[in-house]
Amino acid sequence: MDPEFWRGQIVSMMRRKQQTLEEALEYVLMNVGQVPEHAALVEEAGADLRLEQRRQLLLEAPPMARGPSYHVESEAKMDAWYTGPAEDDLYWRKLADKMRQGSLADAFDDIDLASTKVVAHLANPGVRDLKKKGLVVGHVQSGKTANYAAVMAKATDAGYRMVIVLSGMHNNLRKQTQQRLTADVADESWFPLTDEDNDFGGAHRGSALLVSGTPSLAVVKKNSHRLRWLRDFLRDIKWETRRNCPILLLDDEADQATPNTARLDDEPSRINQLVKDIWEEIPTGSYVGYTATPFANVFMDPDDEADLYPSDFILALEPGKDYFGAERVFGRFNPDDAEEGDDGLDMVRTVTEDEVMSLRPPSDREGREIFDPAVPESLRDALRWFCLSVAARTVRGQAERHTSMLVHTTHYVSPHFTMQERIREVLVDLTSEVNKGDQTAFKETWDRESVATGVPEPFEDVWEELPSVLASVAVLVDNGFSEDRLDYDVKDDEGNLIPQYVIAVGGGTLSRGLTLEGLVVSYFIRTSSTYDTLLQMGRWFGYRVGYEDLPRVWMPDDLREEFRFLAQVEHELREEIASMARSGISPQQLGVRVRAHPGRLEITAATKMQHAQLVRMSYSGQTMQTIQLHERDASIIAANRAKAEGLVAIAAETRPWEQTSSGHWLARDVRARDVSDFLRGYLNHESQVNWNPELMAGWLDDPGAGTLWNVVVFNPNKADSSTVDVGLPEPIRMVTRAPRSKETDRANIKALMSLNDRLLDLSLPEPLARDLDDKGTRRLRAQYADGRGLVILYAIDPHSGPKDKILQTRRRMQAPAPPIGVGMVFPQVDDWAHGDSKQYYSVRTDWHVAEGDVEGVLDTEGDRRPSFEGVA
Repeated sequence: MDPEFWRGQIVSMMRRKQQTLEEALEYVLMNVGQVPEHAALVEEAGADLRLEQRRQLLLEAPPMARGPSYHVESEAKMDAWYTGPAEDDLYWRKLADKMRQGSLADAFDDIDLASTKVVAHLANPGVRDLKKKGLVVGHVQSGKTANYAAVMAKATDAGYRMVIVLSGMHNNLRKQTQQRLTADVADESWFPLTDEDNDFGGAHRGSALLVSGTPSLAVVKKNSHRLRWLRDFLRDIKWETRRNCPILLLDDEADQATPNTARLDDEPSRINQLVKDIWEEIPTGSYVGYTATPFANVFMDPDDEADLYPSDFILALEPGKDYFGAERVFGRFNPDDAEEGDDGLDMVRTVTEDEVMSLRPPSDREGREIFDPAVPESLRDALRWFCLSVAARTVRGQAERHTSMLVHTTHYVSPHFTMQERIREVLVDLTSEVNKGDQTAFKETWDRESVATGVPEPFEDVWEELPSVLASVAVLVDNGFSEDRLDYDVKDDEGNLIPQYVIAVGGGTLSRGLTLEGLVVSYFIRTSSTYDTLLQMGRWFGYRVGYEDLPRVWMPDDLREEFRFLAQVEHELREEIASMARSGISPQQLGVRVRAHPGRLEITAATKMQHAQLVRMSYSGQTMQTIQLHERDASIIAANRAKAEGLVAIAAETRPWEQTSSGHWLARDVRARDVSDFLRGYLNHESQVNWNPELMAGWLDDPGAGTLWNVVVFNPNKADSSTVDVGLPEPIRMVTRAPRSKETDRANIKALMSLNDRLLDLSLPEPLARDLDDKGTRRLRAQYADGRGLVILYAIDPHSGPKDKILQTRRRMQAPAPPIGVGMVFPQVDDWAHGDSKQYYSVRTDWHVAEGDVEGVLDTEGDRRPSFEGVA
């Protein structure tokens, strides 16, 4: 055994038990026992980890980004090369002035801080032959370009001499990126290797350029010809010259084309190999990938130094407060108020399954060529709202701003042109309605949508603007074969920008990277089988300052549920990255886990997951709750009530039911197998994809087999509540959980449990139960639950009505009998060595290896804490 082995043991303890480095080191040393040579190796591994941790912590909060409470200034002087912008910085000062005076003024402080953090992670340009690889994780349409423009300016001020930006796969995205970087950073004092109209051609004298010290910029499409020219251009520059001139390689949309998609490791895909070749030709510098969907990047081979795995750092950018992300659009439950919950913004509208099928073209080429569907009513409604939105912005004084609509029904090209013609015909019909003064359909759409988000403009004012709006709307196709592409830089004869009111019909070119300016309406029915593709197609994410109440998305209900699941995946991924930063360990030592979908979605293409391993199935410490309930099926409701009564009866066989001080009924020490039997018999609604009774019961049967559970039957303190008998000494009162108004085939209550509900079985000192958050409840259960899990049964009023009757986001439930909802808080169990999982993937399995790796090494006799057997 060597220090590397013991390093793995320490990292594993930090990860699995959320221990600090010193706590994990102490635990390992204690278990080594009286084996001096092992103790020495453990100490050596600990010293290496301390050093790496100090470096990571310095990078996590570089000196200029820290407040006075940060107490490692002496270490900063030794290890941190970048301490933030200097007063005499040329490029950053220019960009900063522009940002402060423009649309990014409110986000300036965040961009400044985040870009300083990224630059601090780059390789020091003053050290020859120093190279670093990293990844910056943004959000879809959240302003990545602004961040890397700031990084580019600061890095150049600090000594980088050449910046290469790999800008997606499409010409329109490369052009858009070139325009922004040229306008914001690369002024006339830079040497342009590319421009708005010309991608990289390789006809420049590289050696003379680098020797001159003039900073240069190349914005290059990820095309094999362009990348080959770029590689050869670098090769033609003397190695010694390149050593002395640090190069910054920024890979925008780094998860697209850059990862190896070939099926054999020794046969990398063309783009992957060329980007690696370019990186190999950079002796001094940094590679930084930027993406909002980093799944393919964190699944690269961390042991292949030639590949582009972000071995040195992964950073997550936080969006500004005005950002529309998946969580905000599709909602997330409010843990403090289960009765209401947070439905997100009321901006998602349903495209019915029949309408979806009518818009799906045939798979054969001949069928697609003649495919000509009628425009469904939901698309007509979306088009009306787009025209009304442009008119409302005009009333607000925003007539000079671009406003866009996205129509994305298929990735096939031919149907885009047919859809363009059908939409133009609908606009003719709408123009006729307006010219005849027929307000009926427009007024109906306006009344419904303006109430939904509180749009303030009077309809009469908006109606007056519709004729000019309809006369200005253009319908364009943007795909690989269209000639009339999106262009938001059209100017009149006097050089003034012409506002574009545009409906863009397309597929691939509109599904990644490209920003649709002023996007207010998205009609989106195209699905995908992978997380990254689906998230990237969500062009409606982004900033909508000044018209936050206008955006709408039309999509199928099942697609909306998948985006809601992906909001949770995004949240967990950023928690993983933050946990890595807190641990002070680099991505080279610690893999990032990504939750797998329990249904049809894959994380990314299978060819991009060659190095990912199934690492863990765990419900340990998780909270689960039924939020999608059967509402109309009386037999299912009756069956679930019978299962609840059965659990009530079984629970009483161990210890009698008792009533808590707050009135709820509590049974203690129920066996795991009884909870498992209950889960397998409870009939959940199939639309709730994260409630998988077979997986949960399987966890209880294996890693959770020895756990004990407390069961609570919720009994709210409401005098006017109706009651129901479930087999307890007295009937219980029902809870009110009004369903979302958008779903009528089921009761989507959005949230069943509150944070306080997770602690109903515990006796806590009063101060501890105040101001709780998710981490606080986990901490209290770990401290006071003595390893017990919790099941809560809720009898729900079958006629539950909404509190707020104005917003109309909830409706009255119409169930024939009280549905039974279930909440579960799983106990913390050291389950890393158990079972097969379909929940998490990672390239580093520090918490899961074959048993026996350290057999006979650790003396744990008499130690009540978990042994090390099987730990990696």
